[in-house]
Amino acid sequence: MAIVSDQPAAAKGKVSRELLEAVHARVVDEVQRAGGVIASSHLCLHRAEDGCGCRKPATGLLLAAFEANPGFSRTDAWMVGDAVSDVQAGKAAGLHTALIGRRFCAACEHLADTVGTPDCYEPDLSAFVERLLGAVAVPRAVRRGELRVRVFADGADLETIRRRAADPLIAGFTTNPSLMRKAGVLDYEAFARAALEATGGRPLSIEVVADTAPEIERQARRIHGWGPNAYVKIPVTTTRGEPLWGLAGSLSREGVKVNVTAVLTLEQVAMSAAALRGGAPSVISVLAGRVADAGVDPVSHMRAALSICRAADRCIELLWASPREVYNVVQASDVGVDIITVTDDLLQKLGYLGKALSDVSLEMVRALKADADVGGYQV
Repeated sequence: MAIVSDQPAAAKGKVSRELLEAVHARVVDEVQRAGGVIASSHLCLHRAEDGCGCRKPATGLLLAAFEANPGFSRTDAWMVGDAVSDVQAGKAAGLHTALIGRRFCAACEHLADTVGTPDCYEPDLSAFVERLLGAVAVPRAVRRGELRVRVFADGADLETIRRRAADPLIAGFTTNPSLMRKAGVLDYEAFARAALEATGGRPLSIEVVADTAPEIERQARRIHGWGPNAYVKIPVTTTRGEPLWGLAGSLSREGVKVNVTAVLTLEQVAMSAAALRGGAPSVISVLAGRVADAGVDPVSHMRAALSICRAADRCIELLWASPREVYNVVQASDVGVDIITVTDDLLQKLGYLGKALSDVSLEMVRALKADADVGGYQV
């Protein structure tokens, strides 16, 4: 919120600047006590006869407020005042307008003839706030049970896989060579077979480690034979950029459950979906986190990817890979993707879902205080 106010009394000598600033400080303090925030304040100290560009109905004060607060959106902003000049200034600046403490009158008829009537009339500021809050959806925390996306645990630790398999939220698992190497896995096949058993029958995606089509095909058939819940992860291209979606499609039509991974572009999604059409149940993993890293909106990107998959075949599932934060799970659910992979670090944070922000704040304050006490820090 920003304050824009004409104060000609100071210019006319009817009130001192010191008293005006004291009154203004009291207003800011009272707003903050009530839980509000004054982002900036802008006062016009000129008289009407000075002809300045800031005194309402001129828009100078409003433009200064937007310049001082680049995060403000004119589309959503309201000019709220108790004078016709407030409405005139707000209309001229392209804002929503509210007239407080007045009913339709001769002055309002004048408004209708010039810049248009206010967007609403309210008897007092409290009534306007109630109207505004009633029209705005207040953000609400999403609870775990409200998620419409299936959560797959991403990792390479057998004990963690067994523990996550006991969590009804976890619908499947994924792993990859990088995770295995980080976890100290020495025997690729032995780990994969043990992990397939540890999932309790839930699907587990296991990646090929070859870089040529013939060897990838051989490894894919072998991994497929390790268990009925095995999905074979095939990269969308070789390290030389050679497309592998044709091979993935051939294997899928032979009954191999395929997970085409390392997908980023919508063209890669489209080519993979076309190749997998009519085959066994399959997955296309789009690295939405990497999409965001490249400066592209992952939500709109995944919506487009989902449309491609749905148009191709209902047996093709879209997977949101490489999430960066818990809110990505909520976004994936809202978009309607089928699966999101979540590392164990993020899975531990899923406990925050549905928790009141005030409670999270208090937990943080207590944790900081506890660390300061344990450290014996003094100032």
